[in-house]
Amino acid sequence: MRAATQFATLLALAASCRVVTAVEVETRVEADGSGSRSLTVQSRWEDGRDEEATLPKDFLPPGAGYALLESGKERVVASASFARLADAAQPFTFGSGAARTAFITRFRAVDWVLFTIIHYEEAVVDATDPDDLRAALEECAVVALEVGEAACLRVFGEEFDDTLLRDRMRGDLREVARDLAFTIWQEFYAGSADLDALLARALPRLKPAGLDLPAKWLNDEEAAFGFPKARAAIALWVEAQLLPRREGARVSQPIGLESTLFEGAFAAEVMRALDLRFGGAEGRKAWWEAMEPRLKGSFGAGRDDVRFLLRVRMPGTLMRSDGWLEPGESSFVEFAGHEAFPKGRGIRCASVVWSGAAQSALPSAGLLPDNAAALSWTRLLGGGPDSAPQPELAALVRACVEARSLGPLEELADNPQHELAPAAARALSWLEGER
Repeated sequence: MRAATQFATLLALAASCRVVTAVEVETRVEADGSGSRSLTVQSRWEDGRDEEATLPKDFLPPGAGYALLESGKERVVASASFARLADAAQPFTFGSGAARTAFITRFRAVDWVLFTIIHYEEAVVDATDPDDLRAALEECAVVALEVGEAACLRVFGEEFDDTLLRDRMRGDLREVARDLAFTIWQEFYAGSADLDALLARALPRLKPAGLDLPAKWLNDEEAAFGFPKARAAIALWVEAQLLPRREGARVSQPIGLESTLFEGAFAAEVMRALDLRFGGAEGRKAWWEAMEPRLKGSFGAGRDDVRFLLRVRMPGTLMRSDGWLEPGESSFVEFAGHEAFPKGRGIRCASVVWSGAAQSALPSAGLLPDNAAALSWTRLLGGGPDSAPQPELAALVRACVEARSLGPLEELADNPQHELAPAAARALSWLEGER
């Protein structure tokens, strides 16, 4: 694996000479859905050198709604307040043209009478559109097959039209090509971009076509000799596909097929076919420059020169978060750009804001307003903290608060004909101290 080791060393050297950018977003959430947000974006040389490090070319700072406190080539600082966080303007974007990242914000408050549970989520979402991604992968598969077919016609002559391979390129090999394109995208753009991992996943996708290539045939030892086993296997497979596709057809078997495929002739015809399809080298370049953003968005292909830190400060008492916890009802997540590709990456939090008025209005004996009590209450009135309370039960508890009496609940609990009587009785017992 000497070549792989040398490649890794080169990558490490290259990485140490690059600019990295830290994007920190801090959001303070209020119980009424309002909030404030601060943004700090800082670029620096990863090796610590004291030279100017410019922000990424595809970075766009915030616009309307934000006050820019600093705006330089290597650092941006901004802040804003919003009456509705859910409608907050974008703190930043990455990308170009219409294909730009999004920063989504979701806020939901659920009233449980004794308290309100605040559900909050924010995330960096890549510019990739799922439908367009599928269309792009389909286009890549079709181009590969049609260019391959045109190259074969040039290499093997008009007899190629009467071969099994021509039929298969227009038939079952299309599905193989689609599957292979998706696998390459999944591993290279959405995965680790590791060549060994890519081969381990991609090569089995060739088996439905009848081509079995063990990954060990493409390792460093085989590379030193020009991959002889893989070349021979591919040549045998192609030879088998060059048989006549219909009875009575005559197809000449090519001489020196392996040499034709791997020593320049076929590759030259592939380039010729690409040039004819796209109008030359500039056309090829333009097609790929338009295609690649559709495949990798802003953060695909293992992009890690941008790192995010999202910090959220919640109102009341933090109940849970899928991030790391800090003092002050705060939670945060850190991630590299590629982790936001293709479905996004962010943080979700939930907190409980107790109602002093409701607590003082009801004789809730020995109630300690903590997360355990809130969880227990949500299970009594609904299906747990992610649900909402049963409307009629919630209305009765609200009536109790307004009357400063448990009378409305007692009345329902004493009515055995009512379907909610058992639930009302349990809520009544809970408020009286039986928890």
